[in-house]
Amino acid sequence: GSLVPELNEKDDDQVQKALASRENTQLMNRDNIEITVRDFKTLAPRRWLNDTIIEFFMKYIEKSTPNTVAFNSFFYTNLSERGYQGVRRWMKRKKTQIDKLDKIFTPINLNQSHWALGIIDLKKKTIGYVDSLSNGPNAMSFAILTDLQKYVMEESKHTIGEDFDLIHLDCPQQPNGYDCGIYVCMNTLYGSADAPLDFDYKDAIRMRRFIAHLILTDALK
Repeated sequence: GSLVPELNEKDDDQVQKALASRENTQLMNRDNIEITVRDFKTLAPRRWLNDTIIEFFMKYIEKSTPNTVAFNSFFYTNLSERGYQGVRRWMKRKKTQIDKLDKIFTPINLNQSHWALGIIDLKKKTIGYVDSLSNGPNAMSFAILTDLQKYVMEESKHTIGEDFDLIHLDCPQQPNGYDCGIYVCMNTLYGSADAPLDFDYKDAIRMRRFIAHLILTDALK
């Protein structure tokens, strides 16, 4: 069955009303994330999700899943541009240690035009790359996996990571050019539940409403 819940009529109406709002008011401000109506509207059908919405969903997964860290997209940007130095305080800010975790999720913003996802599975000793517009493994995806592996090694002071397998995980492919952010959120949702990545396009449509509902009910409280 799908992990993406169907909203009841009342909640769905609330989402529709907020998506139709004309004012750019603040909808939520918590855990250093401020969400305005303008951010929220990227959850409308056929819109490209922005960083703020993806960061919100990552925090939701982190909050609702034990032993899990889900970074925002600036984590990988910093790691790829500046190496481990660029992110060495990030785990400390989460008030945890890498050896206490089961999974780390890292959304990856590729050239400001596409989203993919890294999944570090510390129990299975794998680092997975998941892309909903994939042409299979390539030099770039391999470089991303290698960056993430180096991060695990440095963050753990070289106690783990060296023998991790770098893998390309198959996932459903988006049928359009604008759903990559939603697919990143769905891959994170399914990955965090250890469920196979086998959702379909109807789940993607429901997923937008579900994230919108989480924001309106302030699910990070």
